[in-house]
Amino acid sequence: MNTFSIKLFFSEVCIVIFLHMLSFAFFEIKQNNNKFGGIFTIVFSLLSIILSIFVFWTN
Repeated sequence: MNTFSIKLFFSEVCIVIFLHMLSFAFFEIKQNNNKFGGIFTIVFSLLSIILSIFVFWTN
């Protein structure tokens, strides 16, 4: 049974993971001049976080 507090905790953990992935993507763009890898990391992590939160909240 998913209570509101569990859903909120899961969402917060997902947001923290997304922020960590953003810092890695910006590091790739700035330090390694890997624009494609950084943008791909941002897009992929954003889509995966949005979909996981959506599935968890709707199910």
